Amino acid sequence: MAFTFRAALTTLSLGAALAATAVLTTAPAQASTTETHRVCQTVLAPLAPGETASKVLSKRCFDEPVNAAAQRRPLPDELLVTFYEDEGQGGDESEVYGGETCDSEGYGISDMDDVQDETDGVSSYTLFGDCDVSEKFDDYDFEGSSSGLIFGQNQPWVGATWNDGGIKSFSLHS
Repeated sequence: MAFTFRAALTTLSLGAALAATAVLTTAPAQASTTETHRVCQTVLAPLAPGETASKVLSKRCFDEPVNAAAQRRPLPDELLVTFYEDEGQGGDESEVYGGETCDSEGYGISDMDDVQDETDGVSSYTLFGDCDVSEKFDDYDFEGSSSGLIFGQNQPWVGATWNDGGIKSFSLHS
């Protein structure tokens, strides 16, 4: 009877060791899985007198681990605005840079389709530098209904009218 008890204990110990090994070998695979989000960076030319739409100088997109923005290498240009997929500045991002910060002429995005596609629709945005006035339009080329001038850099929610594809063109300036 002692032999059977000892054999059962040995079998139990071997089973526990195998289970622990299985946990140890699967844990690193779970830890290496990181959630990513999409970031796109666009560089615009400042508006020249009489222009309403800025020219796109360059663009790049990449996936990065969530919460890795502090490690991101920003472009050498001036960050003007970041558009976000979710309200409260969350989700995928589309960053827009310029050769210099905003002035009274500012920058204009006459067709927001690329930005909307990059973020699956814009729900919030943040202005940077001297950019502290924005305006949204429900048609391309700054046509249609306007949000009116919005003062302030942090827009945690664009509103139901403008959310997820409602912004067709966008301007920002100081």
